[in-house]
Amino acid sequence: MLSVVFPKKKKKKNRLAHSLLHTAGEHKVSLHNLLSLLSHLPQNTKMTRRCGTAAALLGLVLSATATATLAAAAPPGSDAREVVNFDFSWRHHLGNTTAPRPYNCTNGTKGVNFGQGGIVHQSVESPAACCGLCAEQGDCLCWDYNIDTSGSDFGQCWTKNELCNQSVPNPLRYSGQVPAGPPAPAVPVEAKTGFDDSDWALVDAPHDMLIVQDYDKAQSEKMGFLARNIGWYRKHFNLPADWQKDSSVWLYIEGSFHVTTIWVNGVEVTRHVQGYTSFAVRLDDIPGIHFGAGSSNENVMAIFVDGSYGTGWWFVV
Repeated sequence: MLSVVFPKKKKKKNRLAHSLLHTAGEHKVSLHNLLSLLSHLPQNTKMTRRCGTAAALLGLVLSATATATLAAAAPPGSDAREVVNFDFSWRHHLGNTTAPRPYNCTNGTKGVNFGQGGIVHQSVESPAACCGLCAEQGDCLCWDYNIDTSGSDFGQCWTKNELCNQSVPNPLRYSGQVPAGPPAPAVPVEAKTGFDDSDWALVDAPHDMLIVQDYDKAQSEKMGFLARNIGWYRKHFNLPADWQKDSSVWLYIEGSFHVTTIWVNGVEVTRHVQGYTSFAVRLDDIPGIHFGAGSSNENVMAIFVDGSYGTGWWFVV
């Protein structure tokens, strides 16, 4: 839940509270309008418990809470901050919008295993298909494919980016290396303010991006037979001009699995590597942040969530 903590000014409190419109179906949403959409933190927790474990539906929940606090102490008995719900009207896209790097995959080399660690993919058709999965991952540099028919690991594909210049003998593996692609842009196209996200799905948080995929018996039963994946979220919003003075504005994310990177107006502001912990990001001191009404003062927040690896995305089936 995204909340904004800003000073409560008695003369303006009623104006703010009563001039809001529900805009859940619109693409461009101002924080003034979002003040009417307040919800409590326990909502997401309750949903998680219903699914059985602490990870369910916290991955990609994007519950942000922005808060603005007074520098001076508030008068006794008063609350010096407001909480703004930021859960509504996100634009979402599952996967990347850019094409994977071109590479002519083969079955690799039998009897060796390049690299270490990585992400496991179950029931992959062939070594060449495993190589293709590596080429689709922007940071994958090597892979290995399990051909041991004596156990349940046959067809496992590991895609990796660590120690890919090293290998060990293994007669039960096909393995290969994939050349690094061109350097990634400093700012992904999906994070730029001018990127057109108008054809992306309109979603509200809490949101589980994996649940929209087709079920696949080749995927883990414990993960609901759903493939792991990556995804983008974007929101257009305005910050009221009177929040610029004597306030700090924070984005609070209750949970987002597994690696979350946030840009505001094309500026990367944080990268959080943990799906089980909440985190906060200050917004008012970001270079290029805008305050005020109108399209010229519009801000764009882009959130990239990598849920393609890491334990704990469980579903009850």
